Amino acid sequence: SSQDAWFLPNHADYSAGNVSRIATILTNLEESQALEAVSSNQEDFAKYGVIDPDESSTTPNKSFLGRKVTLKDNNREILASLIIGKSPEDTSKKGQAYVRIAGQPSVYLIEIPQNLVSTRFRDWVDPNLLQLGSEGESPARILIDNFRINTMVDTKSRSREDFYRATLEILDARIAIRSLEISEDEKLVKVSPTNEQMIALQTNLGLLGRLDFDDVSANTPAMAEALKQPLEEAQNAFAGLDEFGYFPGQDSDIPKDMTSAGGVIEVTTNSHVVLRMLFGNVLPSSVTESKFSRNLIIVAVPDYEALAKPAEPKPADGSELTEDEKRKHAQAVEAWNAVVKRAENIANGFNQVHCNWIYAIDEGIAAALRPELLDLKNEPKVNSPGAVTSKTVEPNDEKKD
Repeated sequence: SSQDAWFLPNHADYSAGNVSRIATILTNLEESQALEAVSSNQEDFAKYGVIDPDESSTTPNKSFLGRKVTLKDNNREILASLIIGKSPEDTSKKGQAYVRIAGQPSVYLIEIPQNLVSTRFRDWVDPNLLQLGSEGESPARILIDNFRINTMVDTKSRSREDFYRATLEILDARIAIRSLEISEDEKLVKVSPTNEQMIALQTNLGLLGRLDFDDVSANTPAMAEALKQPLEEAQNAFAGLDEFGYFPGQDSDIPKDMTSAGGVIEVTTNSHVVLRMLFGNVLPSSVTESKFSRNLIIVAVPDYEALAKPAEPKPADGSELTEDEKRKHAQAVEAWNAVVKRAENIANGFNQVHCNWIYAIDEGIAAALRPELLDLKNEPKVNSPGAVTSKTVEPNDEKKD
């Protein structure tokens, strides 16, 4: 139903969005059958790895803990709860695992892929979190504002160091660089990009549809609510966010103007919605695949600058509008209202879900989306800053090793 959801207790009760993984788990659990009962002795729980993870505080050896799948009804009442443990050491029993029903002593061996139920956050969150591509929003323009703010000093001593600002447009599923400003003598100077810079900017933007997230934290309640109304002032919403690398914008307490320690990427979609990706502080990664993560807040804002209301026509001779001209203008205003309303609905729907969270994105992905360009600036310039190359965001493409 529309109220169905999967929550991750180990990750701030985040609502899982990887629909294909959830469907696979449900299918496997529904089709799995007990092959044999192996024990009803509680002392064997550690041996088979089926100790309830709720008992982690009293279980020194975490390898004894199982992975718990709990199904609840709409009233949050438990319908069923299964603890999935270790796989048999016997290699002939590949694709099998020990399980027990939570609260019951019996341990069974069933057919189920060992890695089916993962505790890694990235396995549960939709990698196409921005919903870009054929089934979602199509990107029309991308702004990369690559800068850093030193958060290791007191507030008064903080300064922003700009590296570059690049504007890219999507034309016929290809990326065109429309503007590039690079820092020279502490100022951003417009330049023509080198071939190497063009490649660096264009190559990795396909990752926007295939993001790797290491973990998630709950946003502060004040900021979560403020970001759902990103155009309204919220003076007290920034309290506690500086430790994550987020600050009010210059002379502004409006959430949409907030700034971050690690730069900003803005993706403007064909529905006139701007998705602001604010990269915060670096932190140690919680997964073995990454050494570091970077905090990430994402907020959606209608692109009102591109949604100018149709001006009422004014005849050159100062006469009144004809009925036909009034009708056409009324139709144009009605169409404009529909476009604005759709952009507002899309932005509001996105913010209702994602502004509650501060994501921890793989720092390797974050760095690839904001590639280093300064070391490439001395190469020969290309003639046109608007040259196009490779295809853009394709969330369904397979990752390359």
